[in-house]
Amino acid sequence: MLSSGALSLAPLPFVLDTAVVSGERVNSYLELVGFNQRRALGFGDHITREEFEQYFPGRVVDVLRRMPTVRVRPNPNFGGLLPFGGRDLREWVVESARAARPGCPMVVFLDGARVGDMETLDIEMLIATNQLEAVEAYGGAAQIPPIFNVTGAECGVLALWTRR
Repeated sequence: MLSSGALSLAPLPFVLDTAVVSGERVNSYLELVGFNQRRALGFGDHITREEFEQYFPGRVVDVLRRMPTVRVRPNPNFGGLLPFGGRDLREWVVESARAARPGCPMVVFLDGARVGDMETLDIEMLIATNQLEAVEAYGGAAQIPPIFNVTGAECGVLALWTRR
């Protein structure tokens, strides 16, 4: 039998074990656009911001020079006339190092949209290094995944992905 009176209860703390979370950091944007899946297939060359920031590239061509599929060389026609009119203001020529013929222009994609080819496109005017998240390069028709397999891509594809 309990006698009358006040009863007070003090809450006891509940102690949880330490939680340890491990995993690999994944860029959700690159995952969403299929970059990581294409990289895992082993075709072409791939580089991410995390990888190229280790050597402090000042220009996009400095990133591209690290990719075996891509050849970057000074433009011998810099400042000269273009066959279809205008001046060639590309300081650098970017081409496939594995194309069937020399000077074969790679098709360029920016965030999945075709923006031109390296015959006339100035890569440094298209995107700055600080805007670049990742690059995919495919040296010839046999390597190109279906998403980038368009008319004119037989010389290779350069796919640039911007930061989000």
